[in-house]
Amino acid sequence: MNAKLVPLEFETVDEHWNVFLLSDGAKLKQMFVLTAIAREDAYDAIGRPVYKPFFLNVYVPFSPEELRGEPSNVVPSPRTIEALETGVEAVSIKQVVYEEPNVYKLEDGTVASFKTAITSIKRSLKYHDPLGMPIYSVGWTLVPSYVIPTKLWKTEA
Repeated sequence: MNAKLVPLEFETVDEHWNVFLLSDGAKLKQMFVLTAIAREDAYDAIGRPVYKPFFLNVYVPFSPEELRGEPSNVVPSPRTIEALETGVEAVSIKQVVYEEPNVYKLEDGTVASFKTAITSIKRSLKYHDPLGMPIYSVGWTLVPSYVIPTKLWKTEA
């Protein structure tokens, strides 16, 4: 049985671009945007309510001139780039310029913050976006954090 979702209104407390310098000389900007959030009718092991976020996670590269190329007629998805075994190069984060979680206040009083942890980056050696920037495939995982008012916790029976 699926948990019932209760949609919650929220306000943005802090939302910004995170910025990373990559080993290939590119700058990668990342933005997490919460689009909706719901509370499930379920609780975790210690009695806190469980939340389900819905979001967009956007990555925008700005590459040095030597990495740019002619825009590709067909731009493959980052998922397609990730699956390629040739024509891609692994890239790493050389320097974190700015990286902070985005913070939202939910109507139930919970403060939710979200950060995306980058786990891998691959750059296409063949394909370029409409601006001539190489296409990057970014692997990531969501790192959520919730400060939940105790009145919302499940009481012990």
